[in-house]
Amino acid sequence: MRLTSLFLILLLSARLASAGASDLAINVTETHRQTMDGYGYTLSPVPAGAPVQASSSDFDSYRYVGLPLDLVAASPQQGVRDLSSFSQTYLSDGRFDRIKANAKVGIVLLPYGVPDYMLLYTSSAASGDDRPLNYEFVPKYALLLADIVGKLATDKGVSFFAVSLAGRSTHMTPDQEQAALGYLRQIFDARGMPSVKIIAVDWPADDPGAVARLDAIKNEPTAWSVLDAVFLRDTLSSPAADFYKQYCSDSGKGLWMAQGSMPQKVSIPSQLQAAQMLSSLNAGACTWIAQDGLSPLGTEIAKAFPSGTQMRLTATDVSHGLKAAAGVRANGTYVVAFTRTDDSGAPALASASVQIKIPELASKGDVNCTVRTLPADGANITPSQMVLHQGAAQVPISAGETIIFESSTK
Repeated sequence: MRLTSLFLILLLSARLASAGASDLAINVTETHRQTMDGYGYTLSPVPAGAPVQASSSDFDSYRYVGLPLDLVAASPQQGVRDLSSFSQTYLSDGRFDRIKANAKVGIVLLPYGVPDYMLLYTSSAASGDDRPLNYEFVPKYALLLADIVGKLATDKGVSFFAVSLAGRSTHMTPDQEQAALGYLRQIFDARGMPSVKIIAVDWPADDPGAVARLDAIKNEPTAWSVLDAVFLRDTLSSPAADFYKQYCSDSGKGLWMAQGSMPQKVSIPSQLQAAQMLSSLNAGACTWIAQDGLSPLGTEIAKAFPSGTQMRLTATDVSHGLKAAAGVRANGTYVVAFTRTDDSGAPALASASVQIKIPELASKGDVNCTVRTLPADGANITPSQMVLHQGAAQVPISAGETIIFESSTK
């Protein structure tokens, strides 16, 4: 046996012996929840003179790039379509040319805000933030989105894969969003843009407003039929996932999850992003869009669950901060990724021993597996080897680590 291999085995054994007394478990069920579609990147504005962070190679690993659009700036007056700010923000520094050059990347328009002239003036809502959308402007709101998509295609050569109906907005009622969805699809189809998909509702997953809007859409058959995917933000927990199943996997709709709120930029630690990704993937997300791109650790998780991976539902002890996801790749290999955080999202400080159970592999006897232990910065250490015996293995995890456990054979 090579000395390096012997050292890794001894190191792994030592870590296992010193792991926390409380054993945790990840049970990989045979339940197929979703097939991974891919990952996205929200392209944020770059201040004048600031360096452009994303290189052409950065975009190669993403399936989607989201472009936030301020509708208030785009239509300051009725009938006006002013995209100068949008063009200056996204089309002037070379990043967009590199995106367009990559045929694999789908561009997603992420509008937010409602033009002032579309809002009602009421005595109970003096500020613009609280004023409701005038009902007569619902079709005009849809027309505004369609005009912007058409104008960017004609003037700038921007071809959109999908359009979000609206960013989180207290201006629009659930019924108004439902009606706008139908209007937007009709206009797209009438203008020869049937391939542009519509996603909704762009609300935090744990916010009752998301449920109210999805209910309104689902209760109107035409609106529900033209919705291509459910779009939620922040983290989707397991209890919420069971609820959203009726809107997504049970109905054949894809579930897109996006990190953070728009247009605000929120910088989060790498391990917290990893925990959010794993929770969302385990909860049914087939597409995950990162704000300002994936961290190195997030990139490793994306590589672990590439497009086409058949995700399996995992049951974990959430009271110990364990976040996990599992799936079967197209080549038949199984992969389980997990990390630990406390209630605030900070890394769990105590070490622990985690038992991985994969019943589908129990009849395979001993299955050789690779264990990659990643620190918060996502840097790889030398992989370790482990045997999954009758579908079970014990894996240690220390503070700040993320583990990627991969079988060598199906």
